[in-house]
Amino acid sequence: MLQVFKYGLRPGKNAVVMPEDAEILTAQLQFNELQVWALVNAEKKVTERYFLVTGTGHFIDESKLKYISTFQTDGGKYIFHVFEILN
Repeated sequence: MLQVFKYGLRPGKNAVVMPEDAEILTAQLQFNELQVWALVNAEKKVTERYFLVTGTGHFIDESKLKYISTFQTDGGKYIFHVFEILN
């Protein structure tokens, strides 16, 4: 059975434990906290996945990334981008 779960993220590299084959839907701010939402089958075994949250103009050390979303804070003063780090 599928459900939508959310997971908190912070700037930098994040490790998130979620069910295998979870489909990442989006990342957005909720009450000023960054969340990533995923469509999951909670009956599957869990695995660790990695996400990078970085600001515009910052250097990125990872080479294999999948873009998830862009969000703004402080009325557009700061712009951040969310990527999944692929193996």
